[in-house]
Amino acid sequence: MPQASILDLPAEILTGILTLTCEKLYGNTFAHTTTTLLTCHRFYSLTLPILYRDLEFSFPHGQKTTLLLDTLQSNPALRLLVRSLVLTFGSEYWAVTTGITVDDYMAAADVLCWCRAVHTLQIRGEERFQLEDIGGRDLNGWRWELVHYAFRHLPALQRVHMSRWVNSPGFGFGMRFDCQLRGYREWCELPGNESEDVLALKDHTCEYCARSNDDPVLQRQTTRLIEFSVAFDHTFSDLAISVEVFIFHDWLESHPHTLRRMVFGKDRFQNPGSFFRVADFSNLHTVVYPPFQLKRISPDSYDPPVAAMDRLLGPAVKTIVWDLTSYDPERAPSWDLFGEEEEQWLREFAKMAVDRNTSLQTIRIEFAPDQSTSSLESLKAGYPWDRIERLRGDIQPLGVSLEYTPPTVTREEYRKEVTDREASQRRVFSGWTPKCQLDIIRSE
Repeated sequence: MPQASILDLPAEILTGILTLTCEKLYGNTFAHTTTTLLTCHRFYSLTLPILYRDLEFSFPHGQKTTLLLDTLQSNPALRLLVRSLVLTFGSEYWAVTTGITVDDYMAAADVLCWCRAVHTLQIRGEERFQLEDIGGRDLNGWRWELVHYAFRHLPALQRVHMSRWVNSPGFGFGMRFDCQLRGYREWCELPGNESEDVLALKDHTCEYCARSNDDPVLQRQTTRLIEFSVAFDHTFSDLAISVEVFIFHDWLESHPHTLRRMVFGKDRFQNPGSFFRVADFSNLHTVVYPPFQLKRISPDSYDPPVAAMDRLLGPAVKTIVWDLTSYDPERAPSWDLFGEEEEQWLREFAKMAVDRNTSLQTIRIEFAPDQSTSSLESLKAGYPWDRIERLRGDIQPLGVSLEYTPPTVTREEYRKEVTDREASQRRVFSGWTPKCQLDIIRSE
């Protein structure tokens, strides 16, 4: 029987072993990089694909990005090892006067031109160019041009994620559209392909590599699929985001078949007269929805389930996610977010969906309350997962399954927390005399 060698293991497993070993020896999670390359030459070819598989470039570029750019420019063989790219423009916390240069933007285009084996691309951040570079022109579409540039130069591209700073439900998140684009024509029709400034940039960046915007090979790829996701931050305080949302929605209206998953956040687009209706999208299979968007301002109660049918259910929607994520940075999700009112609303909604013969198969509840920040009143509302289990028992016979995030605490831990809070409250107020009694004592 031939003797097995550790070098016969897959590169990912071997690198994991080396990482754990070097962490124990040096107490440094990155020690394996230098140690591995310098210790044994046979490890070199196994480690490089792991080190260069996922790369991130930040602009304005600092020392790390500069070194990566120089390395890829001087060693073309390393470019073919890159499978995932993240391009970040600016910083979520940068000063208003800070901006990126056109050279930074061109460097990002160079990276897309070089790394032709990339299958996943993420573009995040926002355009804040230095004024002397742009001459007062409006360059809000330049991130979209990078998307078009990627489509033209990355033949292995499978997934594109585009966002500013928030890509998932939470503080600052507005909404996200998860689409599936098929073929060259649908890629070209995305926003950002008509701006005069963008076309000028396209001509400049194409000097670095062969022109491929008219490549007949790409045009013949009518069945190639790309997962395209675009997320928008909360639009309340930024007019540019609002404009970008409406521009993208215009494209979406003419390509409704592309939308697969819709994640709603802080922005309310489901009020009467609003432009977005789930029922208009034939291939939309999942809707993630925060229930506060279903609440009336006055009185503070939910719209009836019948009013939410077109908002939440389309011809192909199979999954509804009841998202109880907190959008308040100073307040974590409390225990009373899923109470008897929410339980009854979802029960009626599921029954109505079945009666109307919709495609609904699953309701998922995203609920992870923070026990430490919950008030005694919210804790006294009862163990919320008892209500969730009761709801599941009621709708499962109808053919609608219920999924939910695992409980953050057990029922026993929950009861102990309530008991401890009540005992602590009694100790605080045991020596307290109401003001009315103090007034009586003083008068006597």
